[in-house]
Amino acid sequence: MKKIVSVLLSAAIVMSLTGCTSKEETTKKKTKKTKKTEDTEDTEDPTEDPTEDPTEDPTEDPTSDTSDETSGTIPADSSDSSDTSDSSSPDLAPSHTLVFDDTLEDLGLYYPDEYWDWTVYHQDGEEEVNFKFSRIDDLYVTDPDKYGYLQSTIDDYQIDNQEATFNAFDADSQTFLSDAKSGKSVENSYYEFSTALFRADTQVFSYAITESSLLNEGQIMTFNIISDTGEYIWQRDVVTDPDGLASYVEALLSTSGASDEYNTWVSDVVTSIKHEELSFVMTYDAIVLLTTSWNRCGYQTYKIPVIGHEEIFNMNYFGKTPAEYTLYGDNNGDLTWDFDGDGNLDTLHVEGEYQDGTGLVLTIDYNGKSITRNDAESSYFSMMYYMVMKTRTGCYLYVHEMGEDGYEGTDVYMLDGDIFSYYVGCFWGNFRTLGFISPIAFELERDFDALGSGWFVNEFYVDYDGMPVRGYQMWNGYGNPVTTKVDIPAKLADEYTYDPTDDYTIPANTNLRVAFYDRETHEMVVQTLNEDSADDTYVVLDFNIDDDWNITVNGTSIYDLFYGIQFWG
Repeated sequence: MKKIVSVLLSAAIVMSLTGCTSKEETTKKKTKKTKKTEDTEDTEDPTEDPTEDPTEDPTEDPTSDTSDETSGTIPADSSDSSDTSDSSSPDLAPSHTLVFDDTLEDLGLYYPDEYWDWTVYHQDGEEEVNFKFSRIDDLYVTDPDKYGYLQSTIDDYQIDNQEATFNAFDADSQTFLSDAKSGKSVENSYYEFSTALFRADTQVFSYAITESSLLNEGQIMTFNIISDTGEYIWQRDVVTDPDGLASYVEALLSTSGASDEYNTWVSDVVTSIKHEELSFVMTYDAIVLLTTSWNRCGYQTYKIPVIGHEEIFNMNYFGKTPAEYTLYGDNNGDLTWDFDGDGNLDTLHVEGEYQDGTGLVLTIDYNGKSITRNDAESSYFSMMYYMVMKTRTGCYLYVHEMGEDGYEGTDVYMLDGDIFSYYVGCFWGNFRTLGFISPIAFELERDFDALGSGWFVNEFYVDYDGMPVRGYQMWNGYGNPVTTKVDIPAKLADEYTYDPTDDYTIPANTNLRVAFYDRETHEMVVQTLNEDSADDTYVVLDFNIDDDWNITVNGTSIYDLFYGIQFWG
């Protein structure tokens, strides 16, 4: 059982959490969002009867004990490696020719749905509020009639991991409440079942399970699936020269002065490639290796580009994209692709260096032509990563940077002729994944002060000018729960719109959390948190923050109304 415990829900821990906060019940009822700006629809016809079982069954028990994270691909390929027949699809017979094709369609799954549950305890008169919570991802295709095989394959491991994580949280919650009520010391903790998408189109569905109560410490499970048939894609389907890939990866990942732990990981990866047991996910231009880490997303990615090494790979899996898509630079800041659609490969290199008195100096080199940008007033001190977003209106470079006190923001540039020279603007916030990001729909999280500090999430899409546009009026919130000190007059929230309706009084000693918040208007919806989540209620508060940063509900300071208020910094 993977369990992370903390005395306080510090900023570091909150940053590792990902979720559009939603109501968690035993039946896993989903939280509703408001006023979605854009819907997508998949129009491809089904090719097989989705009611039948997938054509290939898993061969490894996901509960088996394995501590080697490089062998975390589940299920394992148990077929005879001497069998060179293609098990995937007739049109994916090995080819070493790169062909660009933008005729794929998105499956309409851009990130997982998330289910949350909370267990909260407050001792009357004490300022501290103790809690546990679980966050459980759910992946489901938007059209199961067309992709029933794919959904069945996903469910093979999804359901077991979801149930194991929820059951672990439920059992620990009972102990937590029993200990707290008997006067024993308790600690805050959380349980996660987390997934990361890397491709979700009509050719390939690729994702990883990065957190689960069924995973051993340091283990990540990776899955690559043919979208039409639900068949697993093995290393032997994607890699035509294992020894060549082993040499390529070893040279690419080797770093002077690296730790013994890192060098051991690289050695294990090379060995797994030679044994055709590599754990990887797929993007449009690369395979990607994952390792566990304590960064915000909980995992680290290492991109292995296929362009320039076509002789190693079956290139039928690469080069194809939807009309709008995103590509990442590799770990050296390089990216090769046909950005302008002229049929020729373009090269992009982006790097950032902090200089005293100058700030972050950013160099963007496109096909040998460079621009340098620096801003002495900028608080950024390091470039974290970059991505290129291709939309119907242009090609945009998103450079994600880190600033003081963990502040993260993104500069946006547009491909203007033969260089990414046109500076569009900047925005602040964290991308919630290191994996698949579609310009059509992606999530950003930002920290706001409300009933204490907390993280808030919203869906965005890239507008015609390259800048992200918010998809919902209100942000989904998650942060520390609080407990009411007194009765608080409020309004019930409409079940669908969350607009205020009837008068309602929140009783004293009620546990609650911020569910939705509009930072511009200060409109706030809170969710009461009861031992039986079926009794939870959504309520609209008369919340306000004035110019002097006095935070009130009904004109009264939140410190006079709530226990457990915590601000960061």
